[in-house]
Amino acid sequence: MVQAIVALFAVTGHMIPVFYRFKGGKGVATALGAGLALAPVTTLLMATIWLAAMWRWRISAVASLIAIVCGPLISAFIEPNTLPLFGLLALLIVVRHRNNLIRLAQGREAGL
Repeated sequence: MVQAIVALFAVTGHMIPVFYRFKGGKGVATALGAGLALAPVTTLLMATIWLAAMWRWRISAVASLIAIVCGPLISAFIEPNTLPLFGLLALLIVVRHRNNLIRLAQGREAGL
């Protein structure tokens, strides 16, 4: 429980870094690291989903959002004790990527 709270704070701190005027950040990458420490099977499955989505669409934001939304579903079946963690991570990351979602819907999101 304590580790999950620390992980959420680490992800949030990387998503809205105070030293960069609360812009930018690497929440998805930090979530990957925290997830590997706390729920390796769920996180590796999410990473596999990210790779497949990245291969298919070539847009990192799309791959990240698909993988993070799958996180709570995977966690519910494989490591249910981490479901609250992955649910909150999904919520934080989807909310933070709202501008990417808008650009995707408008067809303005750049691929690689």
